[in-house]
Amino acid sequence: MERVLRVRSILLGFLAFPYITHSGSNIAQWIVNVLAKYGCTLKDIRTIVPDGASNGIKALRMLHVSFEVIESFGDAVVRHLIVTTDR
Repeated sequence: MERVLRVRSILLGFLAFPYITHSGSNIAQWIVNVLAKYGCTLKDIRTIVPDGASNGIKALRMLHVSFEVIESFGDAVVRHLIVTTDR
């Protein structure tokens, strides 16, 4: 019997940030808390797409996840991180 896996995209949180400062450590803790709310860890997540700000990059480094910065050019420069959690 062949096993079929489906990939799906789920938005886990579109929330107000609960901390006063947007430090890398606060962002990292927020990511972990949002995942825990749904019984998940970083091992359960394949891709995260935050913006490319330096504090987000620091949070990802603190969480030990690999990422790639993608820059799109149009009317403005938009930086996105494509995060792959191959853990």
